[in-house]
Amino acid sequence: MLSGAINRCCSVSSLRTGCFLLFVGAALCFAPGASAQTSGDSVDVPGHSSLVLRAKGVGAQVYSCLAGKWTLQGPDANLLNPTGEVIGRHFTGPTWKLNDGSWVKGKAVAKQDSPEAESVPWLLLESVSGEGSLAAVHYIQRTETHGGNAPSGSCRENAEVRVPYSATYSFYVVNP
Repeated sequence: MLSGAINRCCSVSSLRTGCFLLFVGAALCFAPGASAQTSGDSVDVPGHSSLVLRAKGVGAQVYSCLAGKWTLQGPDANLLNPTGEVIGRHFTGPTWKLNDGSWVKGKAVAKQDSPEAESVPWLLLESVSGEGSLAAVHYIQRTETHGGNAPSGSCRENAEVRVPYSATYSFYVVNP
């Protein structure tokens, strides 16, 4: 039945072309060093995802001086709900932990420059582990960043600086 429908709508030539393109696309996806997204890609969340939490992160990006250059150590920020109440923290990992003890840790899979030159980039992260109400989170999106970039120029070894920043963090689950 299915083959009859295919024969009615598609020529053998178009099927061969489609299969070839599918094969090439799959080969590129599984090539060594390939990833779903890379630096410069969109930080849009895949369409099969649903937003479960949005929070504003307010705090600092912490940098230390290593070999004369500012190196990111990680964030130190509070997570706020829309009314400004602290609902959790964001810290090195990167990890987001809510006041109820649930948490999610992510790894960056895409980066996009912020529209503000002095601001840290926007990111799309995938969950690598989690517990509690955040265990089902698959994607974390960082957008609307303000500030947080490392200072320019050289630095004194072992110096530390906290650069104020804010960002919107959106947490998504994948729809079945």
